[in-house]
Amino acid sequence: MENTISHREVRLFLVCRDFYRNVFVWQCFSTIASRLINWKLMFLHNLLDGFVEASIGVWCTANNVAMATAVSARTTQLLHRVNLEQPESSQSVLPEIPL
Repeated sequence: MENTISHREVRLFLVCRDFYRNVFVWQCFSTIASRLINWKLMFLHNLLDGFVEASIGVWCTANNVAMATAVSARTTQLLHRVNLEQPESSQSVLPEIPL
């Protein structure tokens, strides 16, 4: 009778088997989920970095265009003033632009 398996042992085996199967499935699921979450976070981080860099680039470009426009307008004003102050016969001289 020592070699027979009781119903209690069978149930215990099935419970343990199901428990370990569930633990294994949960570990696999949590590993996959954490990798997906890490991938999504990295994707969002890279997307945010790209957006910030693009925003800074647009701001710098707009700032440079504004500065170039202001310098160009100031230079044009100074050239017109110098040309108006000089007689027609004299040569036009570029003014010194104060910094």
